[in-house]
Amino acid sequence: MRIFLLLFMIFALSYARQINAIALTVDQEIITEYEISKLMQEKKISKQEAINELIDDKLELAEIKKYKIFVNKFELENEMNKMLMQSNSSLNQLKANLSKKDFQKAKENFKKQLEKRRLYEALVSAYKVDTSEQGLRSYYDSNPDDFVIFTQISVEVLSSSEASELEKLKTSKRKAASIQSESVILSPQNSDIRLLAFLSRLKPGEYTPIMQNNDIFMMYKVKNKEQAQTLPFDEIKSEITNLYASKQREEYLSDYFNKLRAKADIKYLR
Repeated sequence: MRIFLLLFMIFALSYARQINAIALTVDQEIITEYEISKLMQEKKISKQEAINELIDDKLELAEIKKYKIFVNKFELENEMNKMLMQSNSSLNQLKANLSKKDFQKAKENFKKQLEKRRLYEALVSAYKVDTSEQGLRSYYDSNPDDFVIFTQISVEVLSSSEASELEKLKTSKRKAASIQSESVILSPQNSDIRLLAFLSRLKPGEYTPIMQNNDIFMMYKVKNKEQAQTLPFDEIKSEITNLYASKQREEYLSDYFNKLRAKADIKYLR
């Protein structure tokens, strides 16, 4: 028995060293094997995808420090409340529904996302987008699928009192018995045109993000889309302007971080 316990302790220590080992450094910032493994499990992604995401996180964190971006407690809670109010919830309700540890984790994750958002805003603030008539026309003609709306969309409306059950359904395809399901055909006669436009962007089999209505969480699963119509340029010019501007900013940010990554001192140690 003592030999077994000794071997077990040796194995445990060896595993701990391996999982906490430094996998690589990004400008002398450490990324461990544990971080990579954890992200792979959480997001069900490959090791290389996890490494790429962690490298990006390190580069973004360095830029956040460089631009002196800071979110205090008041700002954080205020922004969280704004987001939660969109789904008829509040920070107090979220706190009541989660354990102390999970609530703190939710706040930390939201803070990171808020800091990143402010970083992106700072980076693109001086970038001038093209909003010329020629540029808008070119974007509209080159991306016809972006301006198609389906006026008859068959969906499955899924609802539950637990958001986690809907999340599990999205990732594992396993439907808990407590999830309510209803098949509906949406059209301009019974739905908001903005919902139809959003669902038109999804492929059959895809889910919408989870939404909250009082104590009920819900999401849509697109089953089928019919009766496609291309929206005329003149009727949606403002939407085209917003989409084209967003695309330009996204490309600018992608190019910015690609250049940062090319210049970064990345050393693979394992």
